[in-house]
Amino acid sequence: MLYLPVISKSLSSSSFASIAAASCHCHHCLATNALSRHLSNIFTRVYGLVYGLVYGLIYCLVYGLVYGLVYGLVFGLVNGKVYCLVYGLVWSGLWYGL
Repeated sequence: MLYLPVISKSLSSSSFASIAAASCHCHHCLATNALSRHLSNIFTRVYGLVYGLVYGLIYCLVYGLVYGLVYGLVFGLVNGKVYCLVYGLVWSGLWYGL
């Protein structure tokens, strides 16, 4: 917000004081707005990074585990062995999930 000082017809010492106070307030507002934008920008980047990492981790784990378990189940059923079924489920689930 920009504050413009009002200059009266008679320029007394109190007028100069009010002009100086208004200009200081103006600089303060500009500095505060710049700091606010800077902090908001940093917060947005950090939030995006954390959200991306958490979402990516959860997505990879869930997708990997589901894919690994389905792959292990199919692998075990096709071979018809309990060992292959358990090995396929555990190994594929952990491999693709992690």
